[in-house]
Amino acid sequence: MAQEMYFRHLYAVQQPSLDARCDSWANYQALFGVILHSNVNMQLPNGWLWDIIDEFVCVSNPYSAVAPPR
Repeated sequence: MAQEMYFRHLYAVQQPSLDARCDSWANYQALFGVILHSNVNMQLPNGWLWDIIDEFVCVSNPYSAVAPPR
């Protein structure tokens, strides 16, 4: 979660570099991997979940413009 907060701050205060965008995307992939595929027993407030998904969508749009095609 600390990295997720770092990237939120980065996007809020400046225009992130391409490397930062890629790192942010990888961070969200790892975060969703833990949430979806781990046996983690946690309950996050709905507001936090909404913010995480909202930020993911905001990060994925610019990332998709610069990501190499698969």
